[in-house]
Amino acid sequence: MTCSAKIKELRKQLLEKCDYAINRLEAAKERVTFASNNKKDTTTSTSSPGADKSEGDTTTNTSLEKKSESDTNYEFTDSEIMDSFMELTHGVLIQEWEHFLYNIFVEGIIYYVRGYDLGDITHKLGLKNLKPTLGIVEMRKSVSAEIERSHLGYERLFDQSRKLFKVKVSELLQEEMNQQVLIRHIFQHNGGEIRSRDIKKNGNKAFLILDNKGKSHPYGKGKEIPLSGPEIRKLYTVIEEYSEAVQIQAEKTQHITSSLSHLATAKLLSQTHAGEAHNRREKAKEKVFF
Repeated sequence: MTCSAKIKELRKQLLEKCDYAINRLEAAKERVTFASNNKKDTTTSTSSPGADKSEGDTTTNTSLEKKSESDTNYEFTDSEIMDSFMELTHGVLIQEWEHFLYNIFVEGIIYYVRGYDLGDITHKLGLKNLKPTLGIVEMRKSVSAEIERSHLGYERLFDQSRKLFKVKVSELLQEEMNQQVLIRHIFQHNGGEIRSRDIKKNGNKAFLILDNKGKSHPYGKGKEIPLSGPEIRKLYTVIEEYSEAVQIQAEKTQHITSSLSHLATAKLLSQTHAGEAHNRREKAKEKVFF
């Protein structure tokens, strides 16, 4: 399988997993809505006019539903449940994106190291100890192990993958991808609340987040990011467009390097033929001499 074909397959797997995560989110939303409607119907029927009440019972529905922070039987609201599903889905999509980056980086390195000599690319990428092996499985293990030793975090992996395939995207798409990854880190490390360093990493700009109606709102330091269906969809679109740019560039890169390989092969054959002709001439001289 060629490098571009492998990356096309990896992108297909990426989008399928992202689709699956979003479909699960939609299913969860439907279940929460269904359960909520059933609960309302039950509440309405039990509090309908004419319902019997004991004379000594002065407790109202409101007081019964009121919960303290120490109540172990705390019942989450529909909004809280959906917020959790939103955060989970957003995290899954970013995780799949990071896996895609890692995999295309490995495949790109294997492609260059095994088939082409286009400069000391492994040295530039910090993979100084990488040595080519004959088998593709062994090569993958070697590359993966070397990446682990090199401690390539997300930012370096993202940057080096772009350089490896010479990926070109719009500044807007680049900024949006950066913001989405930052959002994931904010939820993971600070419960969704934006910090000063997050603003700095976002280019000293507020985070623009879509609400449930698809309208964009800015969120700055100290604000908690509210995730919504449209925001999750926006992330999916960003992943879809960025991965497409990687795939297209991989195909172009392979076309160029294949051409270079053919030229190198033709040059080698030419040198080989010239060498064989030279040897024949030398042997002919030896025969004449003796």
